[in-house]
Amino acid sequence: MSFLPSSPSRILFFCEKATTIGGETPLCSFARVAEQLDPVVRQRFETEGCLYYRNYTGPNETQIDPWKLKRWPEIFNTTKRSDVEEMCAKDDVKVEWGDGGKLRLTNVRPAFARHPTTGQLVWANHSQVFHPSMALGEYKRIVKRTGSPFHYLLIIFLMLVGLFRRLFQRHEDQGMNCFYAKSGRPIPDEDMEKVRDAIWKSMNIFRWQRGDVTFIDNRQVSHGRMPFTEPRRILTAFG
Repeated sequence: MSFLPSSPSRILFFCEKATTIGGETPLCSFARVAEQLDPVVRQRFETEGCLYYRNYTGPNETQIDPWKLKRWPEIFNTTKRSDVEEMCAKDDVKVEWGDGGKLRLTNVRPAFARHPTTGQLVWANHSQVFHPSMALGEYKRIVKRTGSPFHYLLIIFLMLVGLFRRLFQRHEDQGMNCFYAKSGRPIPDEDMEKVRDAIWKSMNIFRWQRGDVTFIDNRQVSHGRMPFTEPRRILTAFG
């Protein structure tokens, strides 16, 4: 949740049911990412900051746009626009209402932060999640670990989807996107590749066993999830 002003400082994970195929939880030191990141790209992120876009469909939408996020009442647990506006104002998020009750949220956050205890510079943004190149960029790396034919096919599909979105959707109309804030320009795929390189170099991937407990400093360590075959159940608590 680094795209918002406040986020949990600690996260506890408990493995209730482990899968035998995939499902690892990658842990990444974002202090190390700040060190490993290409200096030119790091300077751009430090200077510019991140502008986030989120687009949600309206409460009465009968046809769900596959490129958008969920209906906003599902996210905010309310159908009142005033409630949404009040919640967003607390996080300094700009609200724009569109035709058919669509909702666009935008906000600006710095790309880096200082750890509140150690003072270390840490990568502290969600660009690698919001950027349109995210899925393709991640699966290109995942397939090197898995060698799965399905993942190779998925890469081809994601390439076609990415081409379609570039041809028929404006950057700011996509479900999620992230721009350089100061200049207002989309973050190039090449810059995000440098970010992913630094993240994967700073990542530790472990396989769950039933009963495992993991406790992380969420201000310094990020987490993810590798593709998996069910059953899998990992419980989390935030604090």
